[in-house]
Amino acid sequence: MKKIILSISGMHCVSCAANIEKFLQGIDGVLSVNVNFAAGKAFVEFNPQKLTQPDIETAIKRGGYKVIPSGLSGLPEIARIKIQLAVAAIFSLPLVYLSMVPCKLIFCNFGLAQFLLATVVLLAGFRFFTSGIG
Repeated sequence: MKKIILSISGMHCVSCAANIEKFLQGIDGVLSVNVNFAAGKAFVEFNPQKLTQPDIETAIKRGGYKVIPSGLSGLPEIARIKIQLAVAAIFSLPLVYLSMVPCKLIFCNFGLAQFLLATVVLLAGFRFFTSGIG
């Protein structure tokens, strides 16, 4: 019996974790599986005579998820999410201002500017808006 802990990225909900558990339990040689969505980790106990760690990682990749090498543990993905959040926040501030400013100018059609700012905010948050779709 061998126990390993794998960091997994690409899980968007608890259902993703349940799917990983389900297809790993179907592999011959896997004794127990516990996937923690919040931690982004899979705790796998398997028989090393029937199965190897690369076999398990390949099965996870076939399921549509990524196995992160133990040294990285999700840092590139977290950095990308922080950048997307910053971009969305920066472009949201002028969008809110333009939508709330009283129109005292002769020409005060901010529709195009609002559309462009909202488009940037939606593109930056695309991952967040579509994660529930599946």
